[in-house]
Amino acid sequence: MTTLTAYAFKTAFVIALGAASAALAQAPQIATVPANSNPPVPAGLKVTCTPNPNTGAPSPTCPIIQYNGVTTWAYSFIDNRVSYGIVSYDAGGNVLRNVEYPGARYVYKMTVDPNAQTVSVWGQSNAKVDVAWRDLPGVSTGPVYTWTSTATPPANVVRSPTAPQVPVCRGIGPYNGLWAGWWDGSACNGSYGGNRMAATQNVQFLTLVSGSPNWVAGRAGNQFNPLPPNTINAGKTYSGYDQLVCAYMGLAGWIYSNTCEVNGSVQGANIPYVLTGTVR
Repeated sequence: MTTLTAYAFKTAFVIALGAASAALAQAPQIATVPANSNPPVPAGLKVTCTPNPNTGAPSPTCPIIQYNGVTTWAYSFIDNRVSYGIVSYDAGGNVLRNVEYPGARYVYKMTVDPNAQTVSVWGQSNAKVDVAWRDLPGVSTGPVYTWTSTATPPANVVRSPTAPQVPVCRGIGPYNGLWAGWWDGSACNGSYGGNRMAATQNVQFLTLVSGSPNWVAGRAGNQFNPLPPNTINAGKTYSGYDQLVCAYMGLAGWIYSNTCEVNGSVQGANIPYVLTGTVR
């Protein structure tokens, strides 16, 4: 982490850069479709669209996201938890991404914010969740990954681009939080504020489904300005930060304030990398 002053300056720079580049990015489109036109719904989810935030009555239509050839639905959970299942499909109805977003349920509208580059999914009592454009998969010939639960790294695990002995992983660790980082044989080593976050529960390894891992180099000094599209998001920390998978000094971690947050002994060069592609 940086000092508070440097952090404030860097944050202001990143915000200004994002605003300047927002107009250049193609925005997702919101479409309204019949509520019964959904592709196959993953287990545990259901279609629940309502006409406004103050009723549980079903709507005959649902808002959906259309982006880069992919359609994304906001489902609710069968157990009625206050969360969405944000599920993205290719043209054949195959699931490309299925992620829980806590904080709202029973979608009634979606809005696009070009400056923040997010889609807001609005639901009951006008609660909403924000989905970053970069987290919406697109139809691409690029690499496809999946998270795999195994005791040891599988043969097709994604590894640091400068240290092939370092597998990329995520798991549950301190603060009962999800931490993304690198596997040392006994724990997935995440990082937060320079502190090691050793995740030993529900450990998963990022594995390759097709293609080759696409590590995009940043700048010397551990800087990404700006981040490339389709960065791989391992999930949020306990305090709500997205963990975009990166590698630095041979270690794997996640991007904080436009730098790669890692923890451990240096094992590689000082050029940072960020991983891109699609998670299935």
